[in-house]
Amino acid sequence: MLKVMLALAMVLAVRVRAGDLYKAGGEAHGVRVVDAAWRDEARGRDVPVRMYVPEGEGEFPLIVFSHGLGASREMYGYFGRHMAESGYVVIAPTHHGSDTEALRAWVKENGYGKKNDEGEGWLQAGVSDPDNLRNRPRDVSFVIDRAGKVPELAGKVDLERIGVAGHSFGAYTSCAIGGMTVDLPDAKGVSFRDPRVKAVMPMSPQGSGTMGITKDSWKGVSVPVFFLTGTGDYGSGGRAASWRREGFEHVAGVDDYLFTIDGATHMTFGGPGARGTEDGDKSVRGRIREKIRDRVRAKSAEKSGGMDPDIEEHSEMTLAYASAFFDAYVRGDAKAKKWLADYVAAKPEDCAAEFRAGK
Repeated sequence: MLKVMLALAMVLAVRVRAGDLYKAGGEAHGVRVVDAAWRDEARGRDVPVRMYVPEGEGEFPLIVFSHGLGASREMYGYFGRHMAESGYVVIAPTHHGSDTEALRAWVKENGYGKKNDEGEGWLQAGVSDPDNLRNRPRDVSFVIDRAGKVPELAGKVDLERIGVAGHSFGAYTSCAIGGMTVDLPDAKGVSFRDPRVKAVMPMSPQGSGTMGITKDSWKGVSVPVFFLTGTGDYGSGGRAASWRREGFEHVAGVDDYLFTIDGATHMTFGGPGARGTEDGDKSVRGRIREKIRDRVRAKSAEKSGGMDPDIEEHSEMTLAYASAFFDAYVRGDAKAKKWLADYVAAKPEDCAAEFRAGK
């Protein structure tokens, strides 16, 4: 009997690893990509966006995707296109102050790898800037405000079904929108929770000790959350990859997932086409951006154990997890939720899948 059980377990592990990943039902949609420059008059702030719009009739759920430090709306196209093909409107804003242009200005003023007059490097200065910590989640709420009003999305967005995802600094942004509180210089326990958002997916989430995050920050999270990281996804300041599981361990009262992909690094979640701009910009400005990005990625890869040689496979896993999670908690699809439960129970050998049920 024991031999039979072991054999079944081995078959199940191989089956899961062999690519039995979640696949959304229905036919894939064609995708229209639209760039726009939106203006938040209340904050006097421009919010450029890239919209991935499914072709077809009717309203689609909305996902807002928040980029990492030094990136922009032009990146993470692998995520935007996939989710739009699956029947979601995806809007990716550029967060001024922590985007590619801010990185370029920093390098011009301080030099790459150098520190400013306060003794901060680009990473430390960017993620500790209170303006960035405030404006990023407010950008997301502004995008949701505008999504139902702009002609490009007329009749396309179901504002009753909204999710938020983000990578790195975008993980902070998605958690903040979900109710994670932060300590800012002028206030403690600040919340940016947007009650319109039904679920959040932070990729490469932060632990406590940065960005105003404390051990108590996650007590405010009030929506299902899917933390995604990798065994090589080390934190800044020499922190171990295990630092990124703090949020999962402290969230309470809501369905809470943590998937840790074996071999994935911090740069994995930028996707297989992360280098350069999605639209192939080869202008002088585009080449400068690309050079800066390559330097930042090389530095990040050095800290995170190198670039991910299995990024294509890991990107496929990322997209399958995102589809299953948002289908389950934004669309309310019982089959998607069952797939997540079965995947966790199967204990796949290439991903440590953990789950804590809410009330």
